[in-house]
Amino acid sequence: MTESQFIRKRCLEVIRKAAMNESSWEMTILDAIHSSLSKRLKIKEGEYPIISFFAGDRDWTIYTTRRLIGESDGVSLEIESEDFASWDYGNFKQDLDSPRVIEAVTQHKGRKAGIRYESGYASMAPIYYFRFWKIKWPVWKKTYELGNTA
Repeated sequence: MTESQFIRKRCLEVIRKAAMNESSWEMTILDAIHSSLSKRLKIKEGEYPIISFFAGDRDWTIYTTRRLIGESDGVSLEIESEDFASWDYGNFKQDLDSPRVIEAVTQHKGRKAGIRYESGYASMAPIYYFRFWKIKWPVWKKTYELGNTA
């Protein structure tokens, strides 16, 4: 199993354990890229999608096993996983029956950077994606490396 496959498996487990009502999510899917993006966005070889958020041609985010890629109001953003910092998720608990697009904000390369995501039940996906990288991956990376030494 490659490192990206290991990350994909573990990260999706973390997200699905925390998430609820996945079938009701309107703009967010797990373990795939929205069809509206798949033809114009190519991820790197050996990289896997974890979360795909799509609210329109200028408003989308892909969370992969290596990085976050997105566009918000025509402004592109790409952050490698080792550069993930703390995020402010805004009011992600908005009306569960009528999810909206909200913005999460971080500092990246000395400036404010934002991504949009779906509020309500689907908001757990990006929140737990970043928790995976901050809390779980440092430990599981060692586990992966120990299991893959020859």
